[in-house]
Amino acid sequence: MSSVLLKLPDDILISIFIFLLVQDILHLQLTCRALHRFCRNDYIWHNIRFDLPLDIPPYIDPNALSGIELRRLCVQALRVEHNWRAPTSCVKSMHRVYHGDIVFQTMFLGGWLLTLSRDSTARTCVLSAWNVHDPSNAKRERSILLENTQKARFSAALSNDDIELSIAVYGTSNRTDKEPIKIYRVPLYGDFPPTSYAQPKCALLKENVDGTIYGISIHGEILGAIVAKLVDTFSPPTYRIVFLNIRTGTHVLVDRPGHANHLGAPQLQAFSTQLRLRVFEDYFVLAGTGTGTDSRLLGFQIYDISPILEKMDSICSEQKVVSLGEPLVQYFPLSIPFHGYEHHISGLTTGSYLRFITSLCFPPPSTSSFGHVVHFPLPPAGRPEMEHCPETSIVKHKFPTSGASWDAQLVEIGQTGRRAVWLQRHLETDQFVFMRATFPLNQEPLVGSLLPSHMVFPFEAHTCQSISLDEATGRVCLAFHTGELYLLQF
Repeated sequence: MSSVLLKLPDDILISIFIFLLVQDILHLQLTCRALHRFCRNDYIWHNIRFDLPLDIPPYIDPNALSGIELRRLCVQALRVEHNWRAPTSCVKSMHRVYHGDIVFQTMFLGGWLLTLSRDSTARTCVLSAWNVHDPSNAKRERSILLENTQKARFSAALSNDDIELSIAVYGTSNRTDKEPIKIYRVPLYGDFPPTSYAQPKCALLKENVDGTIYGISIHGEILGAIVAKLVDTFSPPTYRIVFLNIRTGTHVLVDRPGHANHLGAPQLQAFSTQLRLRVFEDYFVLAGTGTGTDSRLLGFQIYDISPILEKMDSICSEQKVVSLGEPLVQYFPLSIPFHGYEHHISGLTTGSYLRFITSLCFPPPSTSSFGHVVHFPLPPAGRPEMEHCPETSIVKHKFPTSGASWDAQLVEIGQTGRRAVWLQRHLETDQFVFMRATFPLNQEPLVGSLLPSHMVFPFEAHTCQSISLDEATGRVCLAFHTGELYLLQF
């Protein structure tokens, strides 16, 4: 068979091979030396369709890598997918890290793990960066002491070619805090001051963002956040979006005059707890649920970010406010079969075939035994002017949630939306189970237990405070009330 293929011209072979699956290319390489050498062609690996997350930093273009390197990354991704889809969960390794404080938020960023913790007296909070490139020898490399902010949260991104962290701390419980968003720039290499109350690189004053900050998203030097303001107990909150340039400290408020109670078109009427924001290079995304009788609806809109960046770069001392305008793309609201669901969305696109935002919709307890996953397509890179997409371009599946008596907690969806983990609690027996799921674009979701039932683990699920997932490598971090972290490799 290989001898027949080799009689074809090279350009014909390449035209055929780029339509094959990665698994087929790998099998072809095993047939003979000639095809093994031919299948290392960079053009093939740059154009072949592959919809699994690769362990590549966000700032690196996959097309800049050699075919040999892409082949290695694809093989690694296939191994992770095989383990993730196995009927019985298999923990390849487990490493205990003693943190010392009560960790209530964790986040993977490449080979780094960020933790936000407080001591047993709740007097101080510590933001730490752990080097977990080698999970068996995890080290705390950076620590920043924060004020007593028991309800603080953080969002972070790698910047400057992965040698620096941009960390936004928000959601403090201190009403006298004049800076509801504080930005820290932390170098990952070189000298760093000992643990202390570090000064933020920049901050956003409370007088400029009157309301509650949540839903922060960071892309490069641009930070976006939702500002919700409750006028009274009977009216829905009003919304604004604030964008901040981390490097210069300038900010812009985005509003829609005359539409204070919702963002975008009237179909996207959202609760403050259900509105989601994601920032990308050319555009930003809003996703939200309906209100009242429309609470089953899920809306999704894409907006051009260039007017905001232009306003942010302009020299002007007055308050900068930009109208939201009309969306570039609007998917008509989808109907989810149950009211009052909770949804979570992914926040990263990689390569040419993972340009989707995924929304996980979990039903309220005692209402349904199924959740829903929705993949919303995004514009191609560098082309935010993508025309309106029909609803048929949306991929929607349902997945089992172990029964109506189970409640999903600590949901963590992967950056590309391909995988997710969460903690399920049985409302009647108070039983806790860690769950995992994979959400292929063109196949039904697979859901199962994260940890094998036949193994005994040195922790109790109900004491878990935070779950984080690095879907490209198959790593999961479980943080417990005891001050311990467990790094699991699947």
